[in-house]
Order: sequence, then structure tokens, then C-alpha cells
Amino acid sequence: MKKTLQSLLMLVIILTAYTSQAQIRMTLVDPVNGMVWVKNFSSTNVDIAGYRFCANGTYPALSSLTLTGGGTVIAAGTTRLITGLTLDVVSTGSDVALYLPNAGGGSAEFSNP
Repeated sequence: MKKTLQSLLMLVIILTAYTSQAQIRMTLVDPVNGMVWVKNFSSTNVDIAGYRFCANGTYPALSSLTLTGGGTVIAAGTTRLITGLTLDVVSTGSDVALYLPNAGGGSAEFSNP
């Protein structure tokens, strides 16, 4: 019983840490049409203007891309569609990710989820 309780407590801690970090997530990627859906899973509004989208070795800020469905501030539980992307549809294993910016340096900070 003690091990089960410890396991459940550890699971709660891990899930709490994960959900507090991963507020903004990609929910769908359409490489053929160059579209990505991004959703805010937090309980507050999140401004994604400074987030960087990684695809094919480039890291443009989301504020420089076309967002459909509103501006860069995503309300809790809502989704934005990013269009006009050039995504690699030929190679398997191409990278697609979202990154938070570093402290004003303009490049992606890979240590921050």
C-alpha cells in the first residue's frame, strides 16, 4: 500500500510539473498545406508573440507568422492556426517544435520546454 501511495504521489508531482510548463502545444501539423495548430492548455491567457517555431532548421518568431483566429494572445483553452509555413513533406524525421526565446538574444533556448 505504501509503494502504491508513493507511486501515485510521484505521478501527481510529475504531471503537475509537466502541465505547468507545457501550456502551449502543437495539436496538429499539416505539412502539405503548411499549417500548424497551436493550443493553450493553461487556465490563463498566454502571449505567444515571442515563441519560436522550429521547422527545417529555421526559428521564426510566431509574431512574424500568419496566425488565424486572433492575435498572438491565446485565451485559455483556445487554438490558433499558423499558416504560410514551409514544412518538409519529403524527409521523415524533420524537426517541428515550439521554443521559448532566451533573454532577448533572439535565438531559441533549447533548455526551456
